[in-house]
This record gives sequence, C-alpha cells and structure tokens, in this order.
Amino acid sequence: MAPGSGDGRRNGGEMVVAKQQQGKDCVCGFPVCACAGAAAVASAASSADMDRVEAAATTEGQIGAVNDESWVAVDLSSDDLSLDDGVAIEDRAVFRTEKIKGVLLHPYRVLIFVRLIAFTLFVIWRISHRNPDAQWLWVTSIAGEFWFGFSWLLDQLPKLNPINRVPDLAVLRQRFDRADGTSRLPGLDIFVLVNHPSHSRQLGPPASADNPLDFSMVDVRLPMLVYVSREKRPGFNHEKKAGAMNALTRCSAVLTNSPFILNLDCDHYINNSQALRAGICFMLGRDSDTVAFVQFPQRFEGVDPTDLYANHNRIFFDGTLRALDGMQGPIYVGTGCLFRRVTLYGFDPPRINVGGPCFPALGGMFAKTKYEKPGLEMTTSKAVVAKGKHGFLPLPKKSYGKSEAFVDSIPRASHPSPFDDAAVVTDEATIIEAVAVTTAAYEKKTGWGSSIGWVYGTVTEDVVTGYRMHIKGWRSRYCSIYPHAFIGTAPINLTERLYQVLRWSTGSLEIFFSKNNPLFGSTFLHPLQRVAYINITTYPFTALFLIFYTTVPALSFVTGHFIVQRPTTMFYVYLAIVLGTLLILAVLEVKWAGVTVFEWFRNGQFWMTASCSAYLAAVCQVLVKVVFRRDISFKLTSKQPAGDEKKDPYADLYVVRWTWLMVTPIIIIMVNIIGSAVAFAKVLDGEWTHWLKVAGGVFFNFWVLFHLYPFAKGLLGKHGKTPVVVLVWWAFTFVITAVLYINIPHIHGPGGGKHAGHVGGKHGGHGHHGGELYGWP
Repeated sequence: MAPGSGDGRRNGGEMVVAKQQQGKDCVCGFPVCACAGAAAVASAASSADMDRVEAAATTEGQIGAVNDESWVAVDLSSDDLSLDDGVAIEDRAVFRTEKIKGVLLHPYRVLIFVRLIAFTLFVIWRISHRNPDAQWLWVTSIAGEFWFGFSWLLDQLPKLNPINRVPDLAVLRQRFDRADGTSRLPGLDIFVLVNHPSHSRQLGPPASADNPLDFSMVDVRLPMLVYVSREKRPGFNHEKKAGAMNALTRCSAVLTNSPFILNLDCDHYINNSQALRAGICFMLGRDSDTVAFVQFPQRFEGVDPTDLYANHNRIFFDGTLRALDGMQGPIYVGTGCLFRRVTLYGFDPPRINVGGPCFPALGGMFAKTKYEKPGLEMTTSKAVVAKGKHGFLPLPKKSYGKSEAFVDSIPRASHPSPFDDAAVVTDEATIIEAVAVTTAAYEKKTGWGSSIGWVYGTVTEDVVTGYRMHIKGWRSRYCSIYPHAFIGTAPINLTERLYQVLRWSTGSLEIFFSKNNPLFGSTFLHPLQRVAYINITTYPFTALFLIFYTTVPALSFVTGHFIVQRPTTMFYVYLAIVLGTLLILAVLEVKWAGVTVFEWFRNGQFWMTASCSAYLAAVCQVLVKVVFRRDISFKLTSKQPAGDEKKDPYADLYVVRWTWLMVTPIIIIMVNIIGSAVAFAKVLDGEWTHWLKVAGGVFFNFWVLFHLYPFAKGLLGKHGKTPVVVLVWWAFTFVITAVLYINIPHIHGPGGGKHAGHVGGKHGGHGHHGGELYGWP
C-alpha cells in the first residue's frame, strides 16, 4: 500500500496506498511495491553501477559494503554458522554483521578516554585560575566549556561500538524464491504521503524533441496503487503527517494487512529495485523478531556539488546512525523506514534484549521483568498468537476504534507469512470499511496518537514514535546499500534549509520538555541508547553558549577583559591535547563511516550556522511555549525551484530570501571582523606591544569567520564562483575599523597607545599593560 506527503513535517493531506499487483511479481520480489513508478526516475545511479551491483548480488549476494578496509565480519551468535567463509549458502544468515577492525576501533576508544581526561584537567585548571577583573566572564565561560564537553560526551559515547550489517540477497533468494519465479516473501505495504488530491486523471507528457513518445492521453498513475483522501472535518485536529500515517495504517490493514510497512515522503523515490529485499533481510533473519523497524539513510539529489548547506548530512547518517546499530538501533527519521506492523499497535517485543549484539549481558540486567513470548518469525502455518489480558490484543479493544474489521486484522498481522493473493479483499463492503477507518471522528476516545501508531503532539513525530518502540525493548536496524535505496529532494536555499533545521531542533526540545523525555524512559532502553536520545533532545541548547563564545572573545579586544587572564604552560598543554584528540577522532570516524574529510568540514561549518540561528530560535520558541502555553507554527519547507533549471540547476541556491534567522549570524560576523580589526589597530598603534599574545585570539576570530563562510556566501555569492564581494566587504570592514580606532583618540581612551602616552603616564595610566596581554580571548 502507499500514501504520500513531501516534507517529513508537512500536513498529511492526501494519501496514496499501494495495492496488490496482479499477475507477475516485480523484479524486487515483492507482490506489493512501487518499483514500476520509480523505474522511470531512478537515474541517480548509473547503469554501470547497477550492472556492477547486480553482478555482485549474483555471485556474492551481498550489497552495501561501506568501506571494506575498515570492517571485518564478526560472530555474534551462539552457533558456528555465523561466519560466512566456507559455509554453504543454505546455512548462511540473510545478513552479515561486521565490526570495525581493531586497528581503528582500539585507538578510537583510547582517544575518547584520553580526551575526556584532558578535558577534565582543563576544566579543573580553569576553575582554579579565576579572573577577578571579570568574574561574570569567568563563570559564564566555564559553564560554556562544561556544556561543550558534556554535549561532546553525549555524542561520542553511543559511538563506542559501531556495527555494519550487510544484507545477503543470495541467501534470501535461496530461502524464499520458488523455481516457478514466485516468492514466499511476505506482503509489503508502501505509504507515500502527498499534499494534493489524486482522484483525477494525471496525464503524461506529450511528444517533444527530447521525447518522441506521446503520453498526453495516458493516465500515469500507477495501476497497483490505491489513492486515499482522508476526511478533514472542522473541529477535528487532523494531526498533519502523523494523522495521515495512522489513517493509512488502518486503511491498509483492512485492505491488505501486510506484516511490513515502508513509509516514504512524496519527494523520495525508489532508486534501487533491491532495496525492499535488502530491508526485509533484517526482518526475517536470525533473532530478527525483536526488530521494530529498519531505517535507510536519506540521500538527496539536486544538491550543489559543494554541498554548501550540508544537505547530505552523511556524518549523521553514516556515522551516528550506523554507530547506534551497535546498541539498540538507529532512531526513526521520518522516511525511508521499514516497519513491522504490529509494533505500531502497541505490541511488546517477544523478548527483551536491550544489550544489543555487543552487550548481551545487559539483556535482562536493566529490565523490570524477564519474559518470553511466541516469536514473530516467518511461518508457513496458521499463526498462533499470544493471548493475554486483552485477548489477542496488547491494549483494550476500544483503544483501536470501533471497526471490527480492523481489530480482527491485528492478530493476523503479528506473524509474517507468505503473501497470498486471496488475502487482498477489494469487495464493496471492504472498501466502505476502509473509508470508515479514515474518517475524522474515528480516533475520538481511542489510543491513536498516544499508545498506538504515530505519536501526536510534537513536530518530530518520527523521533518520538521510534523512541516509544525502543523503550518497550524493541530494536532497530540500519541498512545502507549502493546504489542508494531511496533518493529525495533537498531544500533549495539557505532560508529553506534554516527553516527545516528550525523545525527539527524545536521538535527535539519539545521532546525534552514532554513526558517523552529520555531521562525518564523505561529501563528496557539500552543505557547508551538513552544517552543518544538525550543528545538528540538537548543539542539545541548549545546555541546559548556558542553565541557567547563566538562574540565575547572578539569583544575582549575592545574591552580588555579576557576569558583567561594569564594562561600558563599547562593551559596550552591541556588545550592542545583536547583539540588534537578531537581532530584525530574525526579522522578515524571519517575512515570507518566512509565519508570524506570535506564532508566533515562542511558539516562543522553548517553546525556553526545552525547553532547561531535555528538552534537559538528553537530554544526561544520552546521556552515561550512552555512558559506561556502557546502553540508553535512553522513555515513549510519549499523544495520546488523557482528559476530556470535548464539554464542553471542551482540557480535558486543563492536567491536571498530574507528571514529573521539570519540576524544573529550577521551580527557574529560583524563582531569578529571588528574585534580582529581593533586588535590589529592596537598592535600597530603601539598600545599592545606583545602582538604574539594576541595571535591566538585573532586566529580564533578567523576560525569563527571560516565556519560562517558558507552562510555569507549564501547571502552574497554566485554559484560556481568565489564570492569576491564577501571577501571585499570583510576586508573593507576590517580596514575601516582599524583606521578609525587609530585616528580617533577618544575611542581607545587617554591611557592607551603612543598618541596618549604622556597622559597615561601622568595619571597613572588606564591602558592595557603587558600583564593583560596574556589574556586568552
């Protein structure tokens, strides 16, 4: 089945539900799919890439290796058949588990420990060396340094044991494909949300010079899809995307009731016909009955070659999410996710294993109760469902609504079984029932949006929905394959990207201030998985301290009050270790994650831009919501270019669309330019003679400007060219500030500089003496 709405947080208006395909199965092996619709647009991967992958799948059956030089297969089971070398294909697992080679993993862990110790000693030094001339500066800076260290630890700890899993399609074919070309694989429903009605005919393009075929009278809607438009009635909150997904879950249960659900945003398409098979490997493999969902990374097209605004975000997907696979699993990011249907109905996992593959001893240590339930494994016989307090349901029957047909479908979906055409019901009574479960009033006085389905009341319904599954003890998997499984569209320009990040960061903070705060989650949550969720819900707070650190050091050149009054040798030693280990850790992480150093730098640059704009705005918005109980409204992300894509596909990238989110970064840029200019002027004017002592602060200022360079380029630059105007304005502001400071005596006061030396000497001097120049901005 398939529904569909673009941006992960758009209003889930119209929906599309994929219907069972009649006749021959698709090449992906699933009777229910959207490959036919995606084939026409799956152009991101070249034919050579596809040929190479298909050849590899034929011989080895395994796709999606990240970096073979960094990973090695590992035995994580109790049997002797987990390592694939020399094992017959019928005895191999449907996916291979790999860990980082010791030559990378051991130094990585040691450096984390070393940096933690160095940072602790650094903070102790800072606390013991007060700045009596600026006590508030000293206290605030220590608080900021403590937060930076704490947030780094939250980000780093879940990466202690990254795991990579590679699906083995040859084994899947061997076990589930029949000789007559049919398959024993279970059915799969695909949800794709759209924000416009789809009941009318959608005609294809007419013949042209580029396309000799005339499709002007052809309805291009996929024949295997069911288009669903749910009811939106005044007085009922339709709950945007989460409400649309829940309506589709009920509708699909009545029509097809496939045990697995794949959800995609409407700006995504299937780029690899083997993606569905790759994801199902993690649902049908060894010990996979406790897997709630399989998350694919988001990949984008239409991004400029330099990825100016870090749209690809591969540090997060291929670094953070892959690392979480070694714990309880990656978080749900809203699209490209394959769900086990029963997890959306409030079912508990058949057993608790929060320790993950590398820490199995934690499987019951943190659990309130230890229990076993019938597994949710693949079965060819009639499913035997566990019966509990509420019969065959995990929650009271009324929690699911008044539809008997829907409630009766729940037990049947709890056990995956081979797809059967007879299971698809399309008679008139069934269609009427499918419409009934999508009405606006159906969810009234039910558990939908709270204990069942996608969670309501938050902008980031995806993160919360996945979190609710994890605290029950469910696990998740990360599946990265090549060619990429799904490809979507990234935001066009700086303004749209900032609004997108604003929604995400606001939603994260909403979780922190809600009952879904991971600090108070169930003990079934893996300890390091909890740390990861805490990091996800608190990272916008970094803006408060980063704003301080990107402005105060520059202003210190003007005021003469520095964060560190007199740095010693040990100060520089600790600082060098803290910064050096951070860089080495980044190099190792880049190595095992399979990303480039350039992507790492670009990610850091946009982190600075987002922290100084969207994160800060998110903190303010959420505080207003918490204090004054006001709802937060958002601008939807536009991903449709307004310019002529034939002339320049990136024409809209540098279109300046003013937003108040740009104010803070602009102020920070001006402050750092002016601060550096004042320092330069004081050295030239003789007010400060030890210019080497100022070099560190000036370097830090230029480090801030370097990170905000993509932001400045987005405001004033041109695609494909170095924005000379940016550099000219920076240089112009720098020179003018320095000249004004030197030539207007009252700016630097009567006690400083060679122009006022006698005045300073006569009255005891109010200038900056040599001792103060040891300050570290």
